[in-house]
Parts: sequence; structure tokens; C-alpha cells
Amino acid sequence: YNVQLKYSYWKDATSSVNEVASYINGITEYIFDENDVLYAVNALPGTSCSGAFFSEQTLPAGKYSVVSWANINGISRVNSPKVFVTRKEELMLYLDVQAQNRVRQSPSSAGTISYNSEKLYYGHRTFRINDGRISRVNVDMLHAHCILRLSVRWKNNTPENTHDFYILYKEIHAVYSFIPEYIHRLGECKLH
Repeated sequence: YNVQLKYSYWKDATSSVNEVASYINGITEYIFDENDVLYAVNALPGTSCSGAFFSEQTLPAGKYSVVSWANINGISRVNSPKVFVTRKEELMLYLDVQAQNRVRQSPSSAGTISYNSEKLYYGHRTFRINDGRISRVNVDMLHAHCILRLSVRWKNNTPENTHDFYILYKEIHAVYSFIPEYIHRLGECKLH
């Protein structure tokens, strides 16, 4: 191999512990060439014995970018990627409507109904491969899901029957682009 991609997840800005193995159980990486044409798709189904995600690839010299999605388990899907054909701007991650309908029809034993996607994580990085050298690239993963902690406090007395209440959230973002809206370059955050 001539490139090693190492995945990291830092729970917050002050953390010094890579917690990728605690939050991520599978990564799919999409590698694009310098013209943003899909070059390879790789599934990393689990962690190594060190508890880290690594990908080792052999690529021709040139400039590349990798877009990685973690924890896709059937509720979300990527629209038909074709290696050497599909361009980065054509790829989107969608909530799968048929999978959502299956979830709606089979609520969990607690009486709740899940309309949300998986706990998705996203990573994007550009890198260069030089002839005769091994490139080691760190890909930082960011969570791409809503983290919501909800407490219900009854104004008066708690109703006797509380087991069949559920919450429905509307306007949850159901499509994600493979091109980040903002790019951090040279210490500045700019619109892509």
C-alpha cells in the first residue's frame, strides 16, 4: 500500500482520546480523484485489534479526496455510486423511505416510534500521493446526527397512562451532500 487512512473521532474539542471505536461500528469510504470522479469504494466493517479504523490502499500518484460515512445500517443509503463514472457532486446520502416505513410499522417494546436516521458520522479529507512514498492521512469524523436529550415535566399531575405517548420530529434533514458546505483552509472557514 502507499496510503494509510486513519480515522478519528474526538467527542469534544478538549478531548485527547480518540473515541472512534466507542461511537462508530462501520465506515464506508468513497475515494475521489483530482477531478472528483469516484475512484474506489471501501467498506471498513469493524475496528482493528487496536480499536482503531484504518484503511490501506494502493493509489497512483496524484491528488485525492475521501468522503467517509459511518454507521450506515439500512435506514440511510447512498444513491448508486459507480467507480470511474460518478462525480462527487452526484452522490447523496438519503433516508430510505421504505426502511422508514418498516420502522413505523414495528415500534419498539417501549412504545416509541423511531423516525430518525442512524447515528451517522461524516469525514472529508484531501490528500496527495507521491511516487515511492507512503502517505499517512488522518480523517477526523464528525457526528452528522441530531443529539437531543428530552425531559418531560408535567405541569400538574402525571397522567395514569403514559406508556403510549411518542414524539414526532418534523423537518429532519433527510439528504446529505458529499461536498461539504464549508471548508476549513489556512485557518479560515469558507463557503465551498
